[in-house]
Amino acid sequence: MEQPRILKEHAGEEDFYQLLDAVSSFTYVVALWSHTPLSAQETTAFPLHYFEHDGWIAASNSPLTSGDHSGSLSALRNAISHNKNHLFGFFSYDLKNELEELHSTGTEPFSFPSYFFIEPELLLRFQNGRIECLNISPERFEYLVNAMHADDSDRILPLTENGTHFAAPTNSGEKVEFVPVVSRAEYEKNVQIIRQHIAEGNVYELNYCIEWQAQSVQLSPIETWKSMNQRTQAPFSAYVRMDHHYLMSASPERFMCKHGKQVCSQPIKGTASRHTVPKLDAKNAALLSMNKKERAENLMIVDLVRNDLSRSCVPGSVIVPELCSVFTLKTVHQMYSTVCGELRPQTHSLDALLASFPMGSMTGAPKISAMKLIDKLETFKRGLFSGSVGYFTPKGDFDFNVVIRSMLYRSDTKQAVVRAGSAITYDSDAEQEWYECLMKAEAIMNRN
Repeated sequence: MEQPRILKEHAGEEDFYQLLDAVSSFTYVVALWSHTPLSAQETTAFPLHYFEHDGWIAASNSPLTSGDHSGSLSALRNAISHNKNHLFGFFSYDLKNELEELHSTGTEPFSFPSYFFIEPELLLRFQNGRIECLNISPERFEYLVNAMHADDSDRILPLTENGTHFAAPTNSGEKVEFVPVVSRAEYEKNVQIIRQHIAEGNVYELNYCIEWQAQSVQLSPIETWKSMNQRTQAPFSAYVRMDHHYLMSASPERFMCKHGKQVCSQPIKGTASRHTVPKLDAKNAALLSMNKKERAENLMIVDLVRNDLSRSCVPGSVIVPELCSVFTLKTVHQMYSTVCGELRPQTHSLDALLASFPMGSMTGAPKISAMKLIDKLETFKRGLFSGSVGYFTPKGDFDFNVVIRSMLYRSDTKQAVVRAGSAITYDSDAEQEWYECLMKAEAIMNRN
């Protein structure tokens, strides 16, 4: 790969969005963005950044490999092994059907493939205030230099809440209503069904998700994602354009990363609201840390992740350096754990990742039983939601998030959806779980 060219030495977040807008004419775009942690303590407690980079913008007019094509995952495995450039893309949740004897029956207005990757024609890396171009022609480099001096006059209007219906901005400033597909009564009924399955020993924990839909939506995807990021400052935010399909994600969660021989997964289980009064806000974080139910949820998923990693790691190498730690985002407090292991010799990067896919934090335990029950209870195919966005390096290292706290949008059919969920255990209170889903959805659809 050619030496990077410096586009700007002292850049900020506004430069990131200006450049993302400048490459928006590409058919396929993947952008990843981290945020400055709220305190130095959180920097040491939680590895917030993608490989310690502030962000990436990758763009191309042609796909490298896709689950829509007749080829199999072997084409992606071969590209990772032999490609000299970074590869950016995603895995959809429904890739599970190719990895296990599973199927999906719900409806899905989007047509994201089971996986999709590009070899960027243009690749920008943001690191320590510097913007580097890793793959770019002289003509495009000059274009981006000029684009950075363009005015950024677009604005997003505030979002409002109306009961369990939410309003989001359009690029014309008009409001469009997101309507829940599942009523609160139906949600609480399904929680009781899950609790019964837990009592019978079919599952121990299940991640149950619900959906809000909007029709005839005229969104500006970049501005919507920018507004979402400003509200949440989530460390694993991701933006994907695949022709007319868009993902705008403010994810706080890393699925898995690989550095050399080591792989790490960081499941999140446990959420508490923020408070405007500092003393009460600190109390909310402390209560989350001590909450027996939330810790039990986290521990169950840690056990699942340990089992997943053991499928590709050296026996005895899987450890848990962080257990039930709490970190604070702009909108919520989160509980997470870190599970690491040393890959077995000759284990391919893709195989290491797929051995743990989909992530346990979005399924439940046992994983196969949980996924079967999810398919019976949820009204939709998850698709890219509960999937993962990230990249592979030329050395075969990788970093991928968990696609949560996200909005999916189709510019051709003008449809948009937001999905959110929570972990259901036998001790779950249906009302509290319902409000946890609302709290997570608000962070995406409201300016709170």
